Amino acid sequence: MANTPGKGYFVVYYDDILAGTFNISVDGDSAYWGCALHPDARNIPGLFIGLVLLSGRIAFENMALQSIRSEVLDHNTAPIKVNSYLKIPVTGKEPLEGADREQGYAIQYRLDLEAWPDVKKRAERLMSKTMFSAALSCSTRLDA
Repeated sequence: MANTPGKGYFVVYYDDILAGTFNISVDGDSAYWGCALHPDARNIPGLFIGLVLLSGRIAFENMALQSIRSEVLDHNTAPIKVNSYLKIPVTGKEPLEGADREQGYAIQYRLDLEAWPDVKKRAERLMSKTMFSAALSCSTRLDA
């Protein structure tokens, strides 16, 4: 990850467990974001939602960006359901191609600054109390 130019990667720990990573790649007043959950941490309640909250806070509240965009593979149903619940708009679908990828689509999303407060409220309601506290506390460690 350190050798990928143009992307800001963050490593997230939860109670000293490597939980996963997320990245923000700035493109003007917008950014692309993505995340990967560590296999040992996939059962942490609210982890994906916590990463949505952290990336939104960084992009909108710290970096003053106007939008963040993301893609989810069409067979990755958990984040698709969360994005739907959070009401993050779908902006398109891009066919996947290549020998090492299944045929399918990448579903494209875009969250604008104006919609962030409502998405943030819905995300906070979804999170477990423990994960929400960890995501907002000083003890949550981000290594950039």
